[in-house]
Amino acid sequence: MRKSAVFPIVFLIAAFFLPEKKKMKIFLAGDSTASIKETKAFPETGWGMPFVYFWDSTVTVVNKAKNGRSTSSFRKDGLWQQIMDESLEGDYVFYSVWPQR
Repeated sequence: MRKSAVFPIVFLIAAFFLPEKKKMKIFLAGDSTASIKETKAFPETGWGMPFVYFWDSTVTVVNKAKNGRSTSSFRKDGLWQQIMDESLEGDYVFYSVWPQR
């Protein structure tokens, strides 16, 4: 077999045996500082809106942040429970709440 034909065959075989990249989710929780804003509010944005562009296809960003939420109302509205129900081992939660005065 010629050397030029060996490389593609080795590459093809290796592709089947290489481990698949582990996929994970990053959940964003909290208030308006991280929430997705309506288009009509532009240029107002939460930091969670561009956050999705920092990751490759192995990361899914799930933004559960909502305007006007405190830690207690986030839990009362069931948003925290949604995160607990959807998250798996290896996922992350970033919680952002503007401090109250």
